[in-house]
Amino acid sequence: MCGYCIETGAVLPFIKSKLRHEGNFQANYFQETDDLKGDITTTKGLNNSQGVIDIVFCRLYDQYITHAFDISLFDLVSISFSSDVIQSFFARRKEGEGLWKELGNEYLYKDEKCWNNFIRDKENISNNSLAMLNAYDDWWLLDSNRVKKDHSRFDSVFPILSFSLSFVAKHCSESAVIKKIALESPYDVPGFWGNDLWLQRRAMIACAKQHGLGFILDNLSKLRFELIYYVLLKTDTNPIELNKLKKVILSEDEHPMRGMMESEPVIALIDHLIHKKTYM
Repeated sequence: MCGYCIETGAVLPFIKSKLRHEGNFQANYFQETDDLKGDITTTKGLNNSQGVIDIVFCRLYDQYITHAFDISLFDLVSISFSSDVIQSFFARRKEGEGLWKELGNEYLYKDEKCWNNFIRDKENISNNSLAMLNAYDDWWLLDSNRVKKDHSRFDSVFPILSFSLSFVAKHCSESAVIKKIALESPYDVPGFWGNDLWLQRRAMIACAKQHGLGFILDNLSKLRFELIYYVLLKTDTNPIELNKLKKVILSEDEHPMRGMMESEPVIALIDHLIHKKTYM
């Protein structure tokens, strides 16, 4: 199964119903859960793989950047995952240079003063983050070279990309690269956990928060229906906007199918949301 299949068959249903499918979807649920601490605490047989710890630290980055430093989250990660896996995560960050090498400093995550000193240099972090995201767009998302992508390389830089996206969405929300990531699906087939699709979904949310449903209406022909479905699940919309979106989707003759979902589930969700908001 590829990332597109998992996104449609497991991730989106989980967001909608909070029900989990049988199978190795733990990492996908960690991407999208609204209760990361609770899920880490209650998950039985916690998967101590590199992929899972990377996703958990990406969620930690987003918490620290978007909301606030939270030592309790790092403490929970520290007691829930093996020390070898955690130290491997830090060691892999130290293989980088400059700003990204600093993410391998364990004290960033457990010392609020250390984190605040690191995050204070917003201009430097913004410049590095924008450069990283633009390089990702050119290398991983665009298909100009028509070559098979290096998934091991993507896996190695993914936590840094996630950090960069969280930082740019917070401090440079009008950046063009966020729109590019939202609109450009990966050229190569996404892996099982679909971390590149997760980055795309998060970029979509950032664009929807910045521009409302108008972002979808203006870019409908470029979007996978999964992304529209995701935005509808994750953001608050009003019946007028929803009816307008429904009308535009129904009048669209040839929407490109770059994902797994067709328009019918999106229309059904719009109708459900309209009914729910009308009778609240």
